[in-house]
Amino acid sequence: MPLESAACGRERRRWSVNRYFPVFAAASYLVLHVVSLPAQGCDEITKIAEMARARPVPKLTEASKDAGDSYRARLVFGYRSFQLNRESKANAHRLLALIPTDDAQQSVVLGLGDSLCDDESIADMSTLARVNEGFARELARAVLLARNFLPSYVNYSMVAVLDPHSEYALQMRRVCRQAHTDFLRAVKQLPEGRQGEFIKHVMDPNSCRVLAVPEAER
Repeated sequence: MPLESAACGRERRRWSVNRYFPVFAAASYLVLHVVSLPAQGCDEITKIAEMARARPVPKLTEASKDAGDSYRARLVFGYRSFQLNRESKANAHRLLALIPTDDAQQSVVLGLGDSLCDDESIADMSTLARVNEGFARELARAVLLARNFLPSYVNYSMVAVLDPHSEYALQMRRVCRQAHTDFLRAVKQLPEGRQGEFIKHVMDPNSCRVLAVPEAER
């Protein structure tokens, strides 16, 4: 992967709260593009990338021993565990429990594929970028298996779609259709103001019509 392509990928994942859904800009939780990522050593990033490539499960477990216990490491482990066994409800729970709950965690998700240390290889950047790109897809698959996470899954959609390239709402359509009653219940559990913004900006929960279409699909 050329350096220019990696740079374009990093630029593509940046977002602007002011341009997309300005109604959310007042909430400090959503001002994610200004959060700085802490520096990490390349040894740890390399181990995390090895987890993202690992198969089968025993190799993933082995790779995880040296990857540390950061949110990034746990996220990649949870993501890859579910990918390798999508029939496991325990794996679905592990992944869904890692849905970002604050600015720092969301910055980690958005930063997967960015240059995280001076000597990081293009191969590792590309591997972690694929985790970023598949995150919405795997969350949708996981929540259909573990529907008790639907409230947090729906709530997070309002953050995820602030990235103009996010496919979160498109992936969420399958959840809306396949678990419609539970999905409607989860939308109704949103705080009153957020429920209105979800319906206005993210998705019509009654028809499952996607409103937050990624930029490439417009």
